[in-house]
Amino acid sequence: MLIFAQNIAAAEAVAEKSVSFFDAVKTAFPSGLDALIFVALVVVGLSAGKILKYFLLCLSGKLRSRCTGRGGVFFIAADALFRALPLLGLSAGILAYRLVYFPVPANSPGEVAAAALLDRAFWIFGIVAQTQVLWNLVRLPIHFIKSYAEKNHRNSAVALLLPLAGAILQVLVVFWGILLCVRVVTDTSPAEILAMIGIGGLAVSLASQDTVKNFFGTAMLVIDRPFSIGDVIDIGTGTPGTVTRIGLRSTRLRTIDDHEISIPNADLANRVVTTISSREKIRRVMNLGLTYDTPPKKIEEAVAIVKGILTDSGKLAPGSPPTVFFSDFTDSTLNIRVIYAYADSDVAAANAFAHEVNLEILRRFSDAGISFAFPTQTVELRKI
Repeated sequence: MLIFAQNIAAAEAVAEKSVSFFDAVKTAFPSGLDALIFVALVVVGLSAGKILKYFLLCLSGKLRSRCTGRGGVFFIAADALFRALPLLGLSAGILAYRLVYFPVPANSPGEVAAAALLDRAFWIFGIVAQTQVLWNLVRLPIHFIKSYAEKNHRNSAVALLLPLAGAILQVLVVFWGILLCVRVVTDTSPAEILAMIGIGGLAVSLASQDTVKNFFGTAMLVIDRPFSIGDVIDIGTGTPGTVTRIGLRSTRLRTIDDHEISIPNADLANRVVTTISSREKIRRVMNLGLTYDTPPKKIEEAVAIVKGILTDSGKLAPGSPPTVFFSDFTDSTLNIRVIYAYADSDVAAANAFAHEVNLEILRRFSDAGISFAFPTQTVELRKI
């Protein structure tokens, strides 16, 4: 900005006193030919920037394919700069018109206002180009690292957390660019801009409390990693579900009934989550009720039958022998408690094994003359 005799703020002060915005535009483009020259310079600058961008990106791509090691950071920074060349060329076209038609110093208030108008246009496009460079500097490395993490570490915390960090940084970059543009257009002091930001930030924070809670809930889930995509979990509802997606606001589960439910991450982060798919075995507890007229020898035989069926199956978890014992005298049954651990986490296979065990127990008990009890009640009537 030192190349100009008057800075933007001083020029605007003069223009406000004597020249309106439309008069400044008329002074900047006094004839149709001048406007056409301005458009031509802008188009030439933009086209030159696009051509240079295409050429340099192609050259960068070829060099990157031949280079190994830590040179990737240099190419990322260079590509981010190359992608902003069209906007920089457009800004150069505006600057060329300004220096040719309104050289330093200006001779009248109208020329000062016109020069200030062109200066503002030049700096706004320059700020947009700067914002684009910063945006790409954030986006490109995150894209490469995320692709690497997803390829080599499926569902890793890095692959899940990078989009969150990238989104925050990109929002800050855009916010910074808008702040600079407002500063150039309005000549608002930094203190006034910060005051407006503070008021706006307070309003936004009050209106988006739940969103902020869900965002931090997502961060906690990503950092702590109680489960990953594809895991079967129970969140205390008694209905397990498969994790299909972990989003910024919520996590989606596919239930056994094939219903998809969405749970806010702020709520999920505060729940007791049971990761069913992480277990190495499935434990089952069942009770076999025998009739009260079953003699002790038949009870011992029933216990031996059940133990034999489970032990001979070869499908129990190693180091976890089945537990079968006469446990209780209930109201209508002599209860035998059966506890075993199936050596897999596949629920469907565990259910199929339970089906086989139940059928075999039913056959063996029938052959041995052992009867299952059902709820009964004896009523004794006495003559008074």
